[in-house]
Amino acid sequence: MRARGFTLMELMITISVASIIVPALFILLRGLEGQHRQALFALNGAEAAQVVFAQLRSDLRTRRLTDGPRVELRGGTCNVQYVVVEGTLVRREAGNGCGSDAPVARGIEAFVNVGGGLVELTTQPEPSNKPRIFKAAFPAEGRP
Repeated sequence: MRARGFTLMELMITISVASIIVPALFILLRGLEGQHRQALFALNGAEAAQVVFAQLRSDLRTRRLTDGPRVELRGGTCNVQYVVVEGTLVRREAGNGCGSDAPVARGIEAFVNVGGGLVELTTQPEPSNKPRIFKAAFPAEGRP
């Protein structure tokens, strides 16, 4: 009667194949993790841009975008200025009875008025990536 089990040769072949497959899978998963991180970073930047531009669009219903490099809106009872403070875009209201500073989005490097109704938002770069730049044009009624 023959004993059940694996021979020494079968075990050696299995271990040899596994020693090739496991490192290859590890390298593949590390690459996928890096791609996932970059895609997530890009998505976060796009979501921040969407929130910022929606807030700006809302402000432009009652105010006008001024000329100059700063993103400032004038009109109504309160003037609004957008400034970047330590990587956070802050919406500041100035005037009597106006609200206080309110954070709009994090991970922002710059927010500038390019001119002609074009506004540019730059997100902070990830260490292995470049900053992403988002642009939005606003209609003439949003400008003086």
